[in-house]
Amino acid sequence: MSLPSLSVSPSEQLRIDDAMIRVNLVRRLRGGRRASVPGRTRTELYSLLIFLFAAAIMGYWYWSLNIALDRLQSEKDGLMQERGQITAIKAEMDRYEAEKRELQTRIEVMEQLMANQRGPVRMMNALVDSMPSEPKLWLTKLDQKDRSVVLQGFSVDVPTIADFIARLELQDAFRQVDLSYWQVDEQEFKFEVNCELN
Repeated sequence: MSLPSLSVSPSEQLRIDDAMIRVNLVRRLRGGRRASVPGRTRTELYSLLIFLFAAAIMGYWYWSLNIALDRLQSEKDGLMQERGQITAIKAEMDRYEAEKRELQTRIEVMEQLMANQRGPVRMMNALVDSMPSEPKLWLTKLDQKDRSVVLQGFSVDVPTIADFIARLELQDAFRQVDLSYWQVDEQEFKFEVNCELN
């Protein structure tokens, strides 16, 4: 079954339209333009935009600070590691310096001993060179205090003692060679000679 078609005249259509409730969600101004956003809503929109912009800036700032903090922390860790290495190297250098000082002290002591040895060796060599080639003179005592030397001995005759003193005077190791005394005891001549080391 078909429904009868209703034809509505334009004047009737206006009446029907007036009877309906119209809900207009968007306000229109006269002439068909839309109404602008009220002042309160615009302020809220600007506030929201400013807040979002400030939040973006704060987020970027926070992110850049975290990156800088990470970089500084890694630099600090590297410096702490270098400090540990430098401390170890310094301790090793201090140990080497102590060893160097100890070795230097030993070298100085050895050089002093060698210098002290040269004096007695030189003196003994000079005494051996001054002794007569024939066994006519014997030394019984040798005393040394600082640079002063006292020689005691005996000989078979006086000319051998005089030759010994003359030879001592020719040696570079001795100076101021003097006969302190000589005496005859049975068949030998005892003597004492004083001299100084050069």
